[in-house]
Amino acid sequence: MAKKKPTPNPKAKAGAPGRPGPPPRRLTDEERTKFIGYLRLGLGVRMAASKMGVSWERIDRERKESVGFAAAVSAAKAECIENLVALRYSQAIGGDGRALEFLIARADRARQFAEEMRLRRAAQQQAHPTGVTIKVEYPNPEAAEPAP
Repeated sequence: MAKKKPTPNPKAKAGAPGRPGPPPRRLTDEERTKFIGYLRLGLGVRMAASKMGVSWERIDRERKESVGFAAAVSAAKAECIENLVALRYSQAIGGDGRALEFLIARADRARQFAEEMRLRRAAQQQAHPTGVTIKVEYPNPEAAEPAP
C-alpha cells in the first residue's frame, strides 16, 4: 500500500514548512519610513498599513523582528499623542470646553494608571515581606574568555 502524501496546512504562512511559495518579503527602508510618516500624521497602525497596501500582520511581523522599527513605531505613536494633547491644550486655553474635558479625562486616566501601578508594587512587596530581592544573572557567552 502506497504512503499517502500529507496535505499542506492551509493556515500555514507562505514559505513555512508544508506551505508552497517563497517566504513573505520584508519591508524596504522606504516603506518603513512611509509607514512611520503615516503614524506621525495620526493614522492608526491598521489604517497606515491599509493605505500602504500591506497587511497589518506583515507590519506586526516586522515590528517583532526589528527592534529599531518597533522603537520607531512607538516613538511615532508617542509623538502623535503629544501633538494631539498640545492641540487640545491650545484649544482649551482658547475657551473650548470639550478640549478641556479631554485633557481632564486624560489626566484622570494617567492618575488611575499610576495608582494601579502603585498598588501592584505594594502587592508584590507584601508577597515577599522580607524585602529580599533575588537577582539572577545569566552568563554572557560573548563576554566569556576562551579556555587556555
